[in-house]
Amino acid sequence: MSNFTDFSTTAKGITLKKHLEESHKDLHQWFLLYQECLVAGLDQSAIRTLEVFEQILVFHLTFEDQWLLKDALSTTRWPITVYRKEHEKLEAALSKLKRKTADYLTFSGRKKRHALISLIEDQLRFYHLMEHHEEREEQDLFLFMPDLSASLWVVPYKKLLDSFLSFKENTVRQLDNLQ
Repeated sequence: MSNFTDFSTTAKGITLKKHLEESHKDLHQWFLLYQECLVAGLDQSAIRTLEVFEQILVFHLTFEDQWLLKDALSTTRWPITVYRKEHEKLEAALSKLKRKTADYLTFSGRKKRHALISLIEDQLRFYHLMEHHEEREEQDLFLFMPDLSASLWVVPYKKLLDSFLSFKENTVRQLDNLQ
């Protein structure tokens, strides 16, 4: 799990665009950690990891809404409403995943295994939706965003990730110790 953003090596002068792209990678890593916890049977860690993922995603979406989408950018290929609708879709799909994950935890035996298969299918749909949205941002929106200081993102984002560092390290250690 060493693919998370490492702020100790973050050089000055890195653009906001690059930081936002890196946060996409962080989201992927947290989602993978959530899935790995589920598959490993670490149900409570899976729930907590999904909660962390949600907090990071909401932080990311809120930042974009406040700083990148607040003014209509006439130069983007897609209208700003497309990005806002995608944010709403992501939040709705994540809400469904959270419900299905909570339901999954109530099952046992064969029913739980079947629920896991269904949950994995929903995770795949969510992940594809997230990837598609990120691709649109990286190939369009991020190219035309206003000239903003990267510190608007880095300082609060680092604080958010730091608040989860201990949990992440403990969870990875747990997973590493499984046979």
